[in-house]
Amino acid sequence: MTFENPKPSQTGEPSRPEVRISQVTTEMDFISNSNQLENALVNNQFVDFCSYKIANSRSDVEETVWNFLKVSKGQRSYFRFHLCRS
Repeated sequence: MTFENPKPSQTGEPSRPEVRISQVTTEMDFISNSNQLENALVNNQFVDFCSYKIANSRSDVEETVWNFLKVSKGQRSYFRFHLCRS
């Protein structure tokens, strides 16, 4: 992606800035996950979304990340995170 602000033309007409996209990659899983997260945030269901992600984690690292995100949403998050990991 490039951004350009071309010089005015010789006729004095102002030129318009341009954005050029040379390649677009769409991964349907990424888009779907993004939409699910956005819906959870909009509908105030982030904690439920995190619980779902924790239950479906494929690794300990992924589970830890979602646990952290889940508890960081609430008060006393440091304390709750450590209780969650015990």
